[in-house]
Amino acid sequence: MLTIGSTGMKKNSNIQVVLDLGTSEFKALAFAHSSVKVSQHNFNQDIIASSRLPSCGVRKGVIVHLEHAAAQVKNLLSEIEREISDEVSEVICVLSGSHLYGCNHNASVVVRHGEVSKGDIDRVLESTRKIDNSGERELLHVIPQEFVVDDQDGIRDPLGMAGNCLEARVHLVTGLASFARNIVKCVNLSGRMVRDFVVGGLASARAVTSNEERELGVLVLDIGGGTTDISVISRGVLCHLAVSSLGGGHLTFDLAAGLRTPIVAAERLKCSHGAALAQTVHLDDVVEVASIGVRPPRLVSRKTLVQLLEPRVRELFEIVKAEMVGSELLKIAHAGVVLCGGGAQLIGIDSVAEDILGLPVRIGSFSEISSSSENVFNPVFSACVGAGLVAGSTPGFQSIPTRAYSSFTNAKAVPLTKWMRHIGDWLGQHF
Repeated sequence: MLTIGSTGMKKNSNIQVVLDLGTSEFKALAFAHSSVKVSQHNFNQDIIASSRLPSCGVRKGVIVHLEHAAAQVKNLLSEIEREISDEVSEVICVLSGSHLYGCNHNASVVVRHGEVSKGDIDRVLESTRKIDNSGERELLHVIPQEFVVDDQDGIRDPLGMAGNCLEARVHLVTGLASFARNIVKCVNLSGRMVRDFVVGGLASARAVTSNEERELGVLVLDIGGGTTDISVISRGVLCHLAVSSLGGGHLTFDLAAGLRTPIVAAERLKCSHGAALAQTVHLDDVVEVASIGVRPPRLVSRKTLVQLLEPRVRELFEIVKAEMVGSELLKIAHAGVVLCGGGAQLIGIDSVAEDILGLPVRIGSFSEISSSSENVFNPVFSACVGAGLVAGSTPGFQSIPTRAYSSFTNAKAVPLTKWMRHIGDWLGQHF
């Protein structure tokens, strides 16, 4: 039996655990949410424990072997439990993978009594869900961007406004329901429950951008091991979400194939000696490269190593550029580009991104958390940090409705109007 929702944890507990099952690594963070506000909408977020372990049973953000993945999740959360000296019985999961897809959509209704009521808002938001969602895809997110009353657009909250027609413009995020089901199964097998889901691209964007960037327009790229999450936020709302099937793991494979070295050794070389621009590396720099089998290690020019990486890095940003140019989204990213995820640690990757995308680029950092450990400020934790910020922004907040998963859980579905209000309130505060 699959379980998602409330558990036997103490209701007064202020600790929330976020789980991210990535292609290269499994990651978890434990947040202690304070009742003290650090700004108008944000509570103090203190990360009190972190854990990272090699990925097992996951490929491109998707579980391919349940038992292997569940065993590693159990190991990961056991480490968190030892650090916080408490039991972890439920987690918030980052939902990622190339199966996710976002698109803009709109719907309109007639205002019944000449003044927009809560019922009118509920009806128009319900209407946005009526799309052709054939096959195994499920609607995961309905994110309000703005409302239009008659011909007046740019309205965040239309309640009480006079008018005859109410239109809602939203961003829809869909995904394969089976992928979310397998995450729930995996966590259940580890002896825990899934309390909630947060889409990875949305979480990362929340973690590494400022209010000013989100208002002006910003492109966020979370470069993971198997995929890259692409998010565009403008005027404070999410207007584009996509996932590229190219990630840092492809760079590792290129090194392994080009240098004829094991995958594990190639990953170490990438992290310790890799760079995105061959022209920045001296010709006389050499590195030791492990050979396959019983052959002895060799000395290889570091420039050769970087020359294997640079084409794939450029390919990644060319894919992003094609995605953005086709929809003219680069024109609204006035604040530039923010890179995060493990792939953002590659030296010089921001320079390559600037060259190809033609926008200012920076490496993302976290400004709304505190921790006694410097390890948690690593960009690999971007999605985890963002998911924790989403969950901790409002006490009792649910980021993605369990309604989307009620067909395979025993949890009571969250009413549409309730979770839509949560989503709308949070986005109005933070995006």
